[in-house]
Amino acid sequence: MAEGALDKLAAVEVAADGAVTYRASQLAPPSDAFCNVAFARAAGTYFVPAYASDRSGRQSILTLDAATGALLHNATTSIAVDVPAMAFDDASKLLYGVGFEGDDGYAHVWSIDPVTGATTEIGKAATQDDIQLCEAAFSPPTAAMPLGALIFLWTPKSEGASDAVVLFDVAKGAVARNFVHDKGGLNSLSVWTPPGGGGGGGGGYELLAMSFLNTRPMELVSIAPGTGASRVLLTLPAEGYVPCQGAQAFAEDSGMVWVALGYNDPTNRSFYPVLLEINATASPATMQQHWLDEKKAPGGIWALNWMPGA
Repeated sequence: MAEGALDKLAAVEVAADGAVTYRASQLAPPSDAFCNVAFARAAGTYFVPAYASDRSGRQSILTLDAATGALLHNATTSIAVDVPAMAFDDASKLLYGVGFEGDDGYAHVWSIDPVTGATTEIGKAATQDDIQLCEAAFSPPTAAMPLGALIFLWTPKSEGASDAVVLFDVAKGAVARNFVHDKGGLNSLSVWTPPGGGGGGGGGYELLAMSFLNTRPMELVSIAPGTGASRVLLTLPAEGYVPCQGAQAFAEDSGMVWVALGYNDPTNRSFYPVLLEINATASPATMQQHWLDEKKAPGGIWALNWMPGA
């Protein structure tokens, strides 16, 4: 998903060599977080939050077709607060979002039906810290969490640039795990299963993220949700790379991680959009770089997802 002109958003198809095919655009919803996008794998759709058109302050959820850019649904939710991070569960066909409601000191978690707008608060987590904008994923089911977990980040004020990783058990409506990542700020979160399994007690899956702020050059890290332990899969070859919120996808059929970043070229003081193709299953991980053709999407690629068979 890309932001084009300031009043437009569009689905784009990004080829392996960085070529961009621009789909039909839609008027951008009134939102300041174009990276806060959730994807449905099986249906080939994606979801964007917006403020309700009736000016009630409530959230709407736009459902768009990833192949054509067509608007499929515009559902108004029953909540009147911002939801800065959300993810879609393909099993239940529900969105799960997290945000603040008033000043009660809790992060609230909601389930949202993107077709009807039906919204249910399923639980909350005690925090007065900032929820990391756009960064969320949904886990596969595990024995401990049979309905899966909404995984999101917040930045504890006491930890400087480090992020806390939260696994919220949607069946129990409560935080299952909450740990501070030791490598600094995280960006572009996704779920994967490493060769031979993984998870450190987390059910076989791990978290892929780009680590930045405290790590220069940036690093691709894999985090075991059961223990919080992380390992570096790849260190980027230069310090000029900068993150774009949410723009990462894992292709489970090939083991590739696709990351859309920016690159500040020190030789000519220019900025270039770049797509990194990283083989996370290789040991050590390998990387190819493709310059992105974004002539029709000058606002950049704000969210990225792998569509199997596309």
